Amino acid sequence: MKVPCAFINCVECHSQALLYEMILYQLSLASDFSPKSCITLNDFIRELKALKLTQSRPIYITLDRAERLVRINALLPKAFARLHEIVGFEISVIFLSRVEFQKFLYDTGLPRPLQITFPKYSEGDIIDILTLDCPPDQPRDFFRRFIQLLCSVCRLVCQDITEWRYLVAKIYPKYCEPIKEGKLSEENTSRLFSHVRPHLQAVFESLYHFSSESDSPELPYYAVFVLISGFLASHNPPKSDAQMFSKKGPKLSGRAKHAKKKPKGNQKFIEAKRFALERVLAIFYSIVREEAKPSSSSVLEHITALVRLGLFEGGKNDCLENPKFVCRASFSLVQSAARTVEFDLAHYLSDK
Repeated sequence: MKVPCAFINCVECHSQALLYEMILYQLSLASDFSPKSCITLNDFIRELKALKLTQSRPIYITLDRAERLVRINALLPKAFARLHEIVGFEISVIFLSRVEFQKFLYDTGLPRPLQITFPKYSEGDIIDILTLDCPPDQPRDFFRRFIQLLCSVCRLVCQDITEWRYLVAKIYPKYCEPIKEGKLSEENTSRLFSHVRPHLQAVFESLYHFSSESDSPELPYYAVFVLISGFLASHNPPKSDAQMFSKKGPKLSGRAKHAKKKPKGNQKFIEAKRFALERVLAIFYSIVREEAKPSSSSVLEHITALVRLGLFEGGKNDCLENPKFVCRASFSLVQSAARTVEFDLAHYLSDK
């Protein structure tokens, strides 16, 4: 007899009715039960109890991206956390989430869940996993060397295996082009990777647009704020920093704040200006909301990663003591990234 279980990606569920329907459908595959349509939580509980009459085994429900339950209905996380109490029989609910459970299971009256923390993949883990995707008609060692080069450039920015696979699928054909054209051999790894560098920003931009539509995390949390800080430093005049970011600066009127939320097209983003390192650090520490903020060395690592990706550009003749950068990312890309950390980018853009 099959164990009744359901694995649901909450991103795919835009309503309670769809969530209940998907769960009951998967659970019913282990029996001859035919669930009825459910609109409310009470309907769902009724159908679960009816399903249990056809099953003697425990029921398992796994909710991936469980933090999205709050967006469907704020009471759903609490209801699923106490589902076994509500239905009165053995049923296990497994929450899979990229955020701490306290951020969506915030009710102190809930039973404390058993937490299992999965550590982030190391660079070696990522390389090993991606190497398994080597096309059957490609040399495995050659493909692995490509993965190693890609990881050395993107490891500080890309954290998700799905995103890594997307990058590989887009960049690897470009990497092989000079070989197919007879211009380079497989041993010319540096020149081969130089060939794909111009394509990295376009691929990352399409990745962020794709990710923003599915609302999945993209850049690491603080890297997003570094990107935002660089964009603001490139497109805002330095004299506006005190007004925009300083707590002691002059307060904006309600009319002025409202106006800044509606930028006038993209013409203001054409000529990005270079900014000093100390300026982007000052903006970064002004806009990050957490009390425990990362060290400047950590911020520098993110800046280095963004330079490698082509989102930032460093000056070739800058002195090491005070290097200057310019943000080459488009407004739409930065805005998509800003939405993932709930930052109102337009509000902080100067009209002057």
